[in-house]
Amino acid sequence: MAKDKRIIWIVGIIIVIILFGMQTKKEAQADVSSAVITRSLSATTVKAGASFTVDYLASGYGGGTWGVLLSDTISNGCTISGGGATINTGFISTQSPGGINVNAPASAATCQFNGDYEFGGSSLKTIQGSTDVTICEDECTGGQTGCVNVNTRWSCNTGAVCGVKVNTACESYESCSAGVCEAQCSNLETGAVNSIIAWVSDPTSLKRTAAIDAIVLWAVNC
Repeated sequence: MAKDKRIIWIVGIIIVIILFGMQTKKEAQADVSSAVITRSLSATTVKAGASFTVDYLASGYGGGTWGVLLSDTISNGCTISGGGATINTGFISTQSPGGINVNAPASAATCQFNGDYEFGGSSLKTIQGSTDVTICEDECTGGQTGCVNVNTRWSCNTGAVCGVKVNTACESYESCSAGVCEAQCSNLETGAVNSIIAWVSDPTSLKRTAAIDAIVLWAVNC
C-alpha cells in the first residue's frame, strides 16, 4: 500500500510539473493596435508576359501571439498563379507568408494593387507599401538600328527591362541611311576645294585655318 501511495505521489508531481510548464510557455495575445502590413514588390517594371512576386511583411506588433487576414486585388491584367486577380491569404505569428507569384499581361499596362488587412482584435486597414508595377513591351531588340529622318538615327538600348529606341543626331555633314550616319563625301570634298580656293585668293590666317579644317574633315571621314 505504501508503495502504491509513493507511485501516486510521483505521478501527481509529474502532472503538476507538466501543467506548470504548459502555463509558463503560453504567450499572451500581442498588442496589434499599431500593427501594419506592408506590401513589397520584387520589381516595379516587368516585361510583358513575365512574372514577379509580391510579399507582405508584418510590423509594429507587440510581444505575444497574433494572426492577420489580408485581401489584395490587382488591376489591369496581372493575375496570380492559378488564375484570378485577388490574393486572399493570412498568417499567424510570423512576419511574412512568403513571396506570391504574379503573372504580367501580354501587353503594356500598369498593374495596381489595392487591398486591406485585419489583425485579430484590431480593425480593417489599408495595406501599405508599393502599389504599381509597369508592364513594358520591347520597342526594339539588341543590335537593331534605323533612321528617324535624314538627320537622326536610332539605336536600341537594352540596358533597361525592355528594349527602347534612343535617338542620336547625325553630324552636320552626315545623313542617316539604313540606321547609320554617313558622311556626305561629295559635299565634304567640294567644301575642302572651295576652302583652298578661298585661301589662295585671300591668304589670311583665318582662311588658312578654315581650309586646313575642311581638308582634315574630308580626309578623316572619306
